[in-house]
Amino acid sequence: MYNMTKEERKLYQREYRKRGKDPLTPTISTTTVTVDNVNGLKQRIENWNIAQQVKKQELGLLPNIWSSNNVGMYRQRFYALQGNETGLDQMSREQIVRLSRELFFQLPGIGVASEMKAQYVVGNHWKFEYKGKNEAWGKVAEHWVNEQWFNNCTTKGFAYPFSTMLKVLSRTLDMDGDSLMLFTRDKYNFPLLQFIGSHRVGSTNTNYPSRDNSLLEVNGKKYQCLDGVVYDEIGKPIYWNIKRDDAQITTWQQDPKTEQKDTLVSVNNAQLVMDPLVFDKGRGLPSLYSCVLFGLQIEDLHAFLMDIAKIEATIAMVVKNDLGQAPQEYENLLNQIQSAGNLNSALPAVAPTVHGLSIIKQPTINYAKADGGELQSFKSDRPSEQIQNYIRDIETKLLSAIGIPHQIIYSPETISGRAVNAVTQMVRQTVSHRQNLLRRYAKLAVSYALSVAMEEGMIPKNYDEDIDSIIHFTKPPEFTLDINQDNSTNLDLYKVGLISGEQYCARNDTNFKQICQKREKEINELLSYVENTKKLYPDMNESTILNLYTQRGQSTVTIEDPMAQPSVAPKINDGKSR
Repeated sequence: MYNMTKEERKLYQREYRKRGKDPLTPTISTTTVTVDNVNGLKQRIENWNIAQQVKKQELGLLPNIWSSNNVGMYRQRFYALQGNETGLDQMSREQIVRLSRELFFQLPGIGVASEMKAQYVVGNHWKFEYKGKNEAWGKVAEHWVNEQWFNNCTTKGFAYPFSTMLKVLSRTLDMDGDSLMLFTRDKYNFPLLQFIGSHRVGSTNTNYPSRDNSLLEVNGKKYQCLDGVVYDEIGKPIYWNIKRDDAQITTWQQDPKTEQKDTLVSVNNAQLVMDPLVFDKGRGLPSLYSCVLFGLQIEDLHAFLMDIAKIEATIAMVVKNDLGQAPQEYENLLNQIQSAGNLNSALPAVAPTVHGLSIIKQPTINYAKADGGELQSFKSDRPSEQIQNYIRDIETKLLSAIGIPHQIIYSPETISGRAVNAVTQMVRQTVSHRQNLLRRYAKLAVSYALSVAMEEGMIPKNYDEDIDSIIHFTKPPEFTLDINQDNSTNLDLYKVGLISGEQYCARNDTNFKQICQKREKEINELLSYVENTKKLYPDMNESTILNLYTQRGQSTVTIEDPMAQPSVAPKINDGKSR
């Protein structure tokens, strides 16, 4: 007799409860239980579970493209489940960046959408505002940053002020996915920013003789370098690997000793500007990373449709007859020859009598002349409605990847009703997300500039405050499709105290502090005018004088003309007077 364990006894009990419910259910006899009985039961249960799983696959309950009911319905996908650093390696990412750049420069809708997005993200704002307690130092810092450093903050010079740099950076994030921002100085120790393109941040296996696959030796210690990012033991970026400049290689003579060398830049001296997508990939991806293949399709469609349009533009007229066939002149000639009888005799002098089509060519125009046919103007029905809908669907996918609705670029006239609020909120969320991303790196750049300026004596020192916490930027007004309605709503919110005066001014593209200063000056001048007028007219009330100046209320003063004759009320004949 075999003593069953608690788990084996549960198997037997479960088996007896399921007996007879399914032909594949394992069964046992009521004979004496042995070790072989238990092992056989376990094997039958395992086979039963496999059969149940096959059933689920057959019914489509499990997502398996290789199950028998899905054979031939899907194209085969032979890749394995991998980490993003492996599945999306440097070569794959660079290919996506190359295709993304092609689409940005060859499809106008994408470039316009990214440019419009950058305009709403930056606008004419992003002025530095000091939010600290040392107001005297804040005024000096604001003047130096806004008037000096912002006008010449990059190594590209005067053509790239701070606002332009942010717009270019926003478009670069859409197109390339990331860009390396270096903190550097000129020969006068003036702080500057240098931006390295995404294509130059990468790994070149032949540059370092000590590299073993993805290993890179730095100061005698090996680190992992993946797609241009050097990681330490815990996976934290410590260096950026910058490849040679391809433009410099092709235009300048290179030193053989250094031309094969890359440059390692510490994270203390540079930051990779990117919008992270996953945890196991230290690089950013273009906005079109998920739809570059759709972009290539629409490029081909436009190219084919353009060829069709060119060919159809050369066709001016179409000849149409009842038979829908070519001219019958040649066939009629053969019939007349055959009717002559003897082919050995002389052929009859048959003159063609049917001229189906004549092509008339002139220096400026070609046309067709038809006898017995109907000559019509050529009309094309391409692209068909299905092709247009397909193109619109692809355009929607591409623009949604950038965060701009299709209606904004191609069909703004279709936005009405509740769709106005939906489209407005979509654009606002896109713009707000990009502003929050740029603000982090902009504060880092201004912090670096202020630190260097204090170190070099360009501005007074202020080490009592956290620089990052005192840096703020002005923001452009939010995107809107109905500015009048939004202004009315904002005014109501301001009156009931749900938004502050600073928020109200920001939404109307004005500065609250400047507005208050102007109003203060205006009120003081207005009160001085009232005081002077009061001296001339001592009997007149100050409120009345103020109303006359501002025209904000109805004056109760009656101004009489001393030369005017007193008016006499007319007499009314009541029937009693004679």
